[in-house]
Amino acid sequence: MIDWCNNNQGFLMVILTAIYVFATILIFKSNNKSTKLLTQQIELQKKQWLSDIYMKREAEILLEFRDAFYLAQQSICWFLSVMLSPLRMQKMFPEQDVTPKPERLIVTHQECLAHFKSLNNLNNLYNKNQIIFRKYHLEDAMQLIQCMLDVSVFCPEKDLRYVLVKKEDMCEEYRLEEFGKIAGSFITAMAFNVDIKPDLSKKEDVEKMEYINQHIEEKLEQYKRLINDKMNSLMIELDEMTIYYEGNIPNNMKIRHSRFYPNIDREI
Repeated sequence: MIDWCNNNQGFLMVILTAIYVFATILIFKSNNKSTKLLTQQIELQKKQWLSDIYMKREAEILLEFRDAFYLAQQSICWFLSVMLSPLRMQKMFPEQDVTPKPERLIVTHQECLAHFKSLNNLNNLYNKNQIIFRKYHLEDAMQLIQCMLDVSVFCPEKDLRYVLVKKEDMCEEYRLEEFGKIAGSFITAMAFNVDIKPDLSKKEDVEKMEYINQHIEEKLEQYKRLINDKMNSLMIELDEMTIYYEGNIPNNMKIRHSRFYPNIDREI
């Protein structure tokens, strides 16, 4: 055997070289496959990493919006109960004097600015991240908030005073001196958002506006209820989006009980 190997060294070198080359090719292919798998794994991890960052950022934005909306709710309550509602003073007996204190009959310009700023902060947050919020179908509720902001354009840059508009045996009713202008601008904004749609004909638009103008008080109350219901629903929807809960959230957790006291806030 040794003699044969000595006599056939050239042949053996060819065989060994072929085995070496073949093994090298196998190792190269294996390494190349491993490199591709590693590259794919890195790309997959990169996408997952970016996805996690985006999802985390989206969750942070929704949480920020929920907190901003909670603060804005107090301004929404103020808007509906102060700017668009009369101040009614009920008597316990006919001789009782229920005339409000002078400071109670004033809504300061600074107070109006503070509440409109709260609503505008929410609107700016929505505008900045509109695609995310539209993904969760929040645009309809925001349009109603924008209707309230439209009123700020017509709100005079001065303190607003309540004036006595009705006096009965058991009740006195006061309204803001600019109530007609404020309520009118609000009703117009809401009408074009809720009742008058782009696909209506011009004749239908005119007929709807005529009906609204003939039923101002009725439409005002209807729009106020709509905003109140929509804002309550939105708060619950935001809670569901931003609260982790195993399984489906039970119905008894989908109810919020909130009370705001804008007159107390004003006097403080």
